[in-house]
Amino acid sequence: MKIALIAALVVLSGSSITALLAADEPAGKEQVSAQIEKLERTLAKAVTKQDTSTIDTALADDYTITGPSGHLVSKDDYVSAVKDGTLKVTSLELSDLNVRVYGDSAVLTGRMAVNGEMDGQDIGGDYAFTNTFAKVDGKWKEVASQVTHCKD
Repeated sequence: MKIALIAALVVLSGSSITALLAADEPAGKEQVSAQIEKLERTLAKAVTKQDTSTIDTALADDYTITGPSGHLVSKDDYVSAVKDGTLKVTSLELSDLNVRVYGDSAVLTGRMAVNGEMDGQDIGGDYAFTNTFAKVDGKWKEVASQVTHCKD
């Protein structure tokens, strides 16, 4: 579970989260891509600031992450780890972001460089990730994540 929580921290990258999630008007793929990328950067910033309110708002209630070891972590477990300090991220740099939009869903792939600790152990490193977003009650939410630790 620790590894999966570590993975969750890296995925979850100020701005108003409510405005980022809103999708009242139909948007073109470019506009949706920009919204998704901005939401991901907001989540990354929220993780480094231990801003669990923003994280909670941006993730779907049934959000899950599959970590590098294959363990699943729920939204509640992830938010708790950030809130109680079990997971501490001092920096999270996103790169190589690519958003693909499919109507009311979107897939974001990218890489991230992380510095931080989980249960006092270093979790720093480079990771690749795939995040899935969907409109939930008219708002964009992150619904699932998968993270891989890069050894290169």
